Amino acid sequence: MISFMLQMALDVEAKMPNVPLANYRKALEADATSQISAVLNFGEKGSSGAQVSLQGKIRQSSERRDYVRSHPMSALCEQQMQQGNNIQQACRNATAAANILDQYRYTIHYERVPESVKNATYKAYAIARYFGNLYVSENIVNPNNKQGQVEIEVNLGKDLKSVNVSMAAPAISASFENVPLNPYVAAVVAAHPEYNVADRVGQYWFQSQQFPTCSIDKNQATTFDNKSYPINLGGSWHVMAFSQPKSHFESDSASSASSSEQQAFSILVRQTGSDKKEIMAILGNDIVEVLPQTEGQKAGIVKFNGKKANFDAQTSDTFQDEDGNTVIQVFALPSGTLRLIGEKHGMEILFDGQRVKLQVSNSYRGQMRGLCGVFDGEPVNDFTSPKNCILRNPFEFAASFAIPDSSLTSPAKELRQKAENADCYRQTVMLGDVISENEAGRSSKQSSSSKSSNQHENRNSKLSSPARLRVMVIRANGQTCFSTRPQLSCQSPSQEANTAQKNVDFHCVSDATAAKRWEEQIKRGASPDFSKKGSNYRASIKLPTRCNA
Repeated sequence: MISFMLQMALDVEAKMPNVPLANYRKALEADATSQISAVLNFGEKGSSGAQVSLQGKIRQSSERRDYVRSHPMSALCEQQMQQGNNIQQACRNATAAANILDQYRYTIHYERVPESVKNATYKAYAIARYFGNLYVSENIVNPNNKQGQVEIEVNLGKDLKSVNVSMAAPAISASFENVPLNPYVAAVVAAHPEYNVADRVGQYWFQSQQFPTCSIDKNQATTFDNKSYPINLGGSWHVMAFSQPKSHFESDSASSASSSEQQAFSILVRQTGSDKKEIMAILGNDIVEVLPQTEGQKAGIVKFNGKKANFDAQTSDTFQDEDGNTVIQVFALPSGTLRLIGEKHGMEILFDGQRVKLQVSNSYRGQMRGLCGVFDGEPVNDFTSPKNCILRNPFEFAASFAIPDSSLTSPAKELRQKAENADCYRQTVMLGDVISENEAGRSSKQSSSSKSSNQHENRNSKLSSPARLRVMVIRANGQTCFSTRPQLSCQSPSQEANTAQKNVDFHCVSDATAAKRWEEQIKRGASPDFSKKGSNYRASIKLPTRCNA
């Protein structure tokens, strides 16, 4: 018996440039062309073996760039940028789209490849041809292609909804034209220098809300729950965001002891000069300062516990805590924007000297406060102050998170005082029976105790109202008709206070048995849904608008 030992070695190298992430115009002008190379060696031990090498180039076509430039999202971003706001939701989406690559060119060279591998490759192509038979064309008569080489071109449609693929091999030339692309497949194959496959698929799946993002622009802020409002920081420090356990927010007190959890963090921001901003990030026991600078290629200076970071567009700097855990990594993007990644605390900051974009992990959901809102999925309560009051005025809300230290100046000082005296609307959750057992047409089980029965009746009577919504039943054209939507009716002994004429849609049925069954259910208080059955009759009905008990 003869045994063979196979060896395999794969070497892959990809070169993708850093691209602007906080400026749509610069992203559109950036060259995002990327290179990929790979070498695969395999065969028996001690033999020369087979070798397959790949050289690839991924770029963006001019058609794709023009498509992005003329897209309505880009037009909205341009309007926002004219006002000095570069990192609102529209611009974030347009900036990401500006560097999506849609053209692939691969050249594959192979030597000493066994026939079995060639046959397997052809079978794979045959499967692709079978499923794409409506789009494929072939030349197997005189392909005139180089031996030992395969060239593959992939051209995505400018809107990423279709793809053209061509292949030139020694024995065959083939092309697939206008193949429709599933959006998830498009997210996989349309490369971006910054975002990997999981990021791109997640962005589509979560409708560009995969990464919880808060931003403070020149004069506009957007919360984690995507609520935008005007803002003017002035020279006072403001709490952009801070994390605490949920139990901390359940207290009505405006001040509370800080969390001892290692993952707690706070981000402070203030304006310096006419249009610059400063950041102070308190990450557990470590302090990161980000200061703007007007000269040089970088937007700012970064200090970690007082130590200045050394980095540029080619190199990064890393800082660790006392236990050797990486706290932050600092990068400089081509546009000069600073990028701080805090893996330990699950957050990331982009800073261009004038604007701040903060991304956090979903694990902080429901545990945030500050200018970035509550982060619970409900924009309506984003203006929650440190006192757990929901404010109406966005400027008063922002001032409520101004730090009352020596930096507190006008107008934040006056607005903070107004916020202290503003009407306090607290979020409360009220639980109750929407429909009683009797209204639902279900009779409650009799209790052996008459006292329990009386309590049940009293509880239902308290929840009762002189007016309620119920399905209306009428007779028309020999049929029984049910309103597709419940209408207001006055319960006995209440009386109609006011009435109004209203056009009501009905679903009429001629099946007497079914009509009788539904009518009995409605009399018992049930509310069948006829909206999905559609309307086949309309009548003008006089309905009550209010009931008197």
